[in-house]
Amino acid sequence: MKRQPVAKPPEATGKMARGFFWTGLEFIGRQGVTFVIQILLARLLVPDDFGLVGMLTIFIALANVLIESGFQTWLLHEKTPSETDFSTVFFFNFSIALVLYGILFFIAPFVADFYQEPILIKMLRLLGLLIVFAAFSIVQRAQLTIKFDFRSQAIISTVAMALSGAFAIAGALAGLGVWSLVLQQVLNQLLQTILLTATNRWFPRLVFDIPAFKKMFSYSWKLLVSSLLDTVYQNGISVLVGKFFLGTTLGYYTNAQKMRDVAAMSVTNAVNKVSFPSLSRVKEDQEKLRKGFKEILSLSMFLTIPLMLGLAGCAYEVFEVLFGPKWLPAVPYFQIMCLSGVTYPLHMLNLVLLQIVGRTDSFLLLEIVKKILGFATLVSALLLFKNVFILICVTSGVDFLMIFINGVYTKGILDYSLKSQFRQIAKSALAGGIMLVAIFSLNFLPVQWPAIVMLLSKVLVGAGVYLSCTYFFGVTEIKKIFFWVQGLKRQKV
Repeated sequence: MKRQPVAKPPEATGKMARGFFWTGLEFIGRQGVTFVIQILLARLLVPDDFGLVGMLTIFIALANVLIESGFQTWLLHEKTPSETDFSTVFFFNFSIALVLYGILFFIAPFVADFYQEPILIKMLRLLGLLIVFAAFSIVQRAQLTIKFDFRSQAIISTVAMALSGAFAIAGALAGLGVWSLVLQQVLNQLLQTILLTATNRWFPRLVFDIPAFKKMFSYSWKLLVSSLLDTVYQNGISVLVGKFFLGTTLGYYTNAQKMRDVAAMSVTNAVNKVSFPSLSRVKEDQEKLRKGFKEILSLSMFLTIPLMLGLAGCAYEVFEVLFGPKWLPAVPYFQIMCLSGVTYPLHMLNLVLLQIVGRTDSFLLLEIVKKILGFATLVSALLLFKNVFILICVTSGVDFLMIFINGVYTKGILDYSLKSQFRQIAKSALAGGIMLVAIFSLNFLPVQWPAIVMLLSKVLVGAGVYLSCTYFFGVTEIKKIFFWVQGLKRQKV
């Protein structure tokens, strides 16, 4: 088979390569630390504790969306935001945060009554501090991202997670139970805010520019509504499971989702963090925009496919070795979530493209259509089956179908259809499928190996099969990664 030569990445991709390096390091660092902390807390605590926190996730998530309000995205979209713009966003974010914390403080008793869990009153009021701390850091993060300073963000995220995790583990050992999980989240956000402020050394001016605010709002309000719809939908299962099933079941679901997110969302968020400012700088040049889009899509899917399919194939061993037998009921949930997580980069990149070219109206329209279909399917599945596993299967299937809705506008913007996207990632997908079959085939060996031995065997076989297949199929992403790493070494990152 004749192999296509790997073109030298253009100079313009240098910052993007460094961005991927440091966001990748953040994945290994922050998410690696998160992974270890999650394992230790899961062994020290019971599923009910995770279920209680899961009941409140939607409220904190919605509050964070309202605080950000799409303004951070506007700052990244704008080529040269001014100091007045930054200050205006800061004061708006902080004002909204105070109002929302007051609302959460007031509704806490009603939330506790809804779930019939009195402890949720104090939990929600303490977790609500997250949004106040987060409001201080939104502009700081935007400025570091605009400067392509992903290195500082990676270090800050890792340090904050490690320190807050250490306090949480100490709390769990001291018998604090669910409060150790609350402590971890609050301390993590507080530490990130302090470290971001100390690193970026930016402080707002006493100014609020109303014309600038109107300009931001005209761009951001559609993203805000879209984010609210997505947050309600993504957290809808947690609300329904917490209300209609046992808290233990929600604990299994919550832990499975967190495990999936450590892998899928970390890669996806890393790609998003780098791709948005990178592609925004070439949004006026369709050819460069299309080329950058293709490169990011290929690389992100090349990494995501083996990661998510590999986790699905090793799920039983992962949970038994890392969390212990008490968490094995979460394995089926986790496997379906991993299969769904394979498509995250396809979802994200097609939506990011709309934001980059300023088509927030189309972005909102797509979200409304998708969420109407999603909510209808979610409620129907609950009423018909009353089974959490089926609920997850149905919503995962709907998520896959939504790829086709997300890709509607890409062809018109880049002359790059969803069919072309599938064709571009087909070799990586085929290699991933062969890898998954190879991993599952180990389950039928005539010998009974210990879980740790089986896990290591599956990892080695899976990695070997995937890399061999991608090499045989002529997938060039490994060579590109190697080339970029060599370039980063020469540039001293």
